[in-house]
Amino acid sequence: MPQIKSNGYNISYPPLIGQYAYYDSRMKEKLNHYLIKVDGNVYQVACHYSLSFKKDPEPFVTCQGIIREIVKKI
Repeated sequence: MPQIKSNGYNISYPPLIGQYAYYDSRMKEKLNHYLIKVDGNVYQVACHYSLSFKKDPEPFVTCQGIIREIVKKI
């Protein structure tokens, strides 16, 4: 899987099962996103990329949880 350097992090794009999923509202027009299922949530949520660890909160970026299933690419 490709690793992309972003804000000092090596992110996984496409996201990987078992990693923390992140959605960045600034990227919605620039980068495809994925519908995923995460631990503890019955609903599908959007994800742009994943990281192997949970990073500190930052503006515009939401940690969705740990990826259990990648449903489809949007």
